[in-house]
Amino acid sequence: VSLPAVCGGAGTCGKCRVFVKGAVTPPTAIEREVLSERELRDGMRLACQTRPLGEVVVTPVETEERGQILSHGVGRTVRVEPAVEKRWIRLEAPTLESNPFDWEDLRTAVGEAVEPNTHTLWWLRELPRRLRRYAFAGTCVMVDRVLVDFERGDTTRKSYGLAVDLGTTTVVAKLVDLRDGTVEAVSSAVNPQRVYGEDVVSRIQHAARSASARRELQKTALRAIDSLLGEVLSDSGVRRQNVYEAVVVGNTAMLHLLLGADAEFLAQY
Repeated sequence: VSLPAVCGGAGTCGKCRVFVKGAVTPPTAIEREVLSERELRDGMRLACQTRPLGEVVVTPVETEERGQILSHGVGRTVRVEPAVEKRWIRLEAPTLESNPFDWEDLRTAVGEAVEPNTHTLWWLRELPRRLRRYAFAGTCVMVDRVLVDFERGDTTRKSYGLAVDLGTTTVVAKLVDLRDGTVEAVSSAVNPQRVYGEDVVSRIQHAARSASARRELQKTALRAIDSLLGEVLSDSGVRRQNVYEAVVVGNTAMLHLLLGADAEFLAQY
């Protein structure tokens, strides 16, 4: 149950009021300032100030409303120049007379689409087995001219990216066909970080408590993005393996929290 948390759990806004039946901690000084004696006698408490001591039944006084999330804007024609490029290749199987180094053979076939000397140790381990498993034919996937995958068959028509607007209040994700910029599906949700504070300063204050609190906010944002990705994939029928890149935009504070970066001094500024 998502409760209003304008003050981020400081107890100052009084928005997270709930009715509680059962054993809980006694009212705090903050609750006695915000709630009247009658409200306390009726079982009303602030959720951020109250801890259960046993089995309890909690009824929210009010819950957050989803509201209307803006997921479409003014469109314009743009030239699509994706960082992702896919090429189907077929190599000659090695023989005793011709047995080239697998990586060099593949890079020669792909040409300038792959930056020289950008292979990783993982690819040096994985590529020989992949090539032979796929009978030396498949699709190379490059991102910014770096080989990131070698897929079975011709998958050049399956190239997708995720565009995410990570807002303070809401999150919107669009699944985009990288070949022509077509939007395949759109999904949106309330930003679940709101339980740590309605505004970015409250969230930064929460993240500044400890490294684990910072990771908590980061994981909350990542789970939200991953959930929206699952929804747009379900709506479009696209496989997760064919999404190769994501672009996330947001204000400076939201991007700090997404990256798990320390934003304490940003709030001070």
